[in-house]
Amino acid sequence: MESRIMKFGYRSLLALLCGSFSLSAAAADIQPRIIGGQYTSIDKWPGMAAIVRSPDVGANLFNRQFCGGTLIDDQWVLSAAHCFFVEDASGEYIKFPAESIRVVLGIDNLNSQPEELVVTNIITHENYDPRETTSPNDIALLELANAVSDTPMRLTLDSVSAGADATVIGWGATRYDAFTQEADRYPEKLKEVDVPVVSNSVCNSSYGGLIVSSQICAGFEAGGKDSCGGDSGGPLIIESNGQLQQAGVVSYGNGCALAEFYGVYTRTSSFLDWIGQYSEDAVTPDSNGSGGSSSSGGGGALGGLALLALAGLGFRVGRRRGVK
Repeated sequence: MESRIMKFGYRSLLALLCGSFSLSAAAADIQPRIIGGQYTSIDKWPGMAAIVRSPDVGANLFNRQFCGGTLIDDQWVLSAAHCFFVEDASGEYIKFPAESIRVVLGIDNLNSQPEELVVTNIITHENYDPRETTSPNDIALLELANAVSDTPMRLTLDSVSAGADATVIGWGATRYDAFTQEADRYPEKLKEVDVPVVSNSVCNSSYGGLIVSSQICAGFEAGGKDSCGGDSGGPLIIESNGQLQQAGVVSYGNGCALAEFYGVYTRTSSFLDWIGQYSEDAVTPDSNGSGGSSSSGGGGALGGLALLALAGLGFRVGRRRGVK
């Protein structure tokens, strides 16, 4: 099978932690953005968040954005676990320190200078395995240092059926080259694309039985519309009873918008108990919504030596690559 792309975009851990930024390194990192969609306004999508590297790196917001997320409570942001791990030279996976990232809310254009919210904790599901590009449980929560007043995104409390209309939003790549297996052309402005939910059985016909019940797939058999690198961690949104609800978290796919390969998302309704451990409001009906996942502990602070070690690594965030 062709290599898959994680729809997240770590451009360079060196840039993340040491302040340097290489354009060539960024090009090598797969940071998917919406393919086949259109520009949209943040006013349509409550709680949409850009996850960016710390401003210490010195780059502008556009060059620091690497994943998406959604505010689901006044102090919690939902995203994908794979956004927050980097592989070192020995093949070990290291979790990002919380102080290396920021969250930005309420913008649709990355060419701006909004307030950047401090993250105090990165909680990834304890059963997520960063060594496996198709690992389920690809879900994470970011704890903000201070509560915010922005409107959160509701989480759907129910499983979503095949055929449901859904929308994916993000700042991910708008072009994917199937020959080079690279994504590029990243927009400054938020984009959206409408994709139908497909059954796991249909999705498994493309992915050889790898899709499990805690995942949800969306897209077209003919391809052409999809999330891509840089969209990782962002929401798959449905409308239920006139209300927007998040049904999935962008996880991975075989390339982007390729025929017969659907986008794979973490099914939020499968993780309501996990999310509820940290935010009861997010999973309470008629409150912010529902959700769920579990935690492997805090992003915490790494010691000085660990930070220096991380600084020497390159990293990519986007849809995860690689099912062979």
